[in-house]
Amino acid sequence: EELYPDNPYHNRTHAADVLQTMHVILVQGGMVPHYADPLTHLACYLAACVHDLEHVGLTNDYLVNTQDSLALIYNDRSPMENHHLATTFQLLAQEPYNFLARAAPKVKETVRKLVISMVLATDMKQHFTQMSLFKAKCHAVDEGPSDMGSPRTSHSGDSLSTTLSPMLLADDEIKTLVLAVGLKCADLG
Repeated sequence: EELYPDNPYHNRTHAADVLQTMHVILVQGGMVPHYADPLTHLACYLAACVHDLEHVGLTNDYLVNTQDSLALIYNDRSPMENHHLATTFQLLAQEPYNFLARAAPKVKETVRKLVISMVLATDMKQHFTQMSLFKAKCHAVDEGPSDMGSPRTSHSGDSLSTTLSPMLLADDEIKTLVLAVGLKCADLG
């Protein structure tokens, strides 16, 4: 929390709001427990918490155009998002913050990859590319066999429940993309 500066938007209140919204997307959106297992759930919460860590309150384009040190370090590619991630993983490598210290290497790798994918997707410069890919993947799923189509939605009581298709459950690339779009929605919401 201390690594969120007091700027007008990208501050600790925004991070808390994104975390809460991500929780709603996961739970009320029907992703838990079948789509987002506990490890994925953890990665989603971590990504939501750190997605704007140490944000300087300026756009990536501004940082690139002014040749800011962050733009130079990250070769003009998503300098803020790369900085959020680098700061996060440097912090998590330190005691007492390294809560994954005793986890298996595969667990650490899975969490890291998911967090990286999700946070990089919050770069607005990548918005249309990400959304086009998301729509194309969802359309490809829609065009598949009828038992592997798009998510089927039904109302049960007062809540909206979603049954995710077997294809969406099985494809890690689509799963990561859906989670990244979820974080993007939480960030923009």
